Amino acid sequence: MKEDDSFSENLKRAIAHLMKGHVGTCLVLSSYKVAAVLKENFGTDVNISKVGRFISRFAKANNLERLGTNVPKFKIERSKFDKITFDVPKTKLGPAA
Repeated sequence: MKEDDSFSENLKRAIAHLMKGHVGTCLVLSSYKVAAVLKENFGTDVNISKVGRFISRFAKANNLERLGTNVPKFKIERSKFDKITFDVPKTKLGPAA
């Protein structure tokens, strides 16, 4: 398994962990929250911007509503928890122009 695949799997586990333990009507998903779960529960220290890029792709794949804040945050309604897909398309970023 490549390092990028294990990173994606850890992020998927962290998001699932957040959804499993959530009791409210909606979950606000942010890169800082996911990174904290990774560090606290899985012992993985990650780059926040890399987590943010993954969450953006995850949100797009699941048509999640983006909240109007400085730090990108996405809203997942409890009723959609069972419909969430973790099949996030991989993107390759080219060199900066």
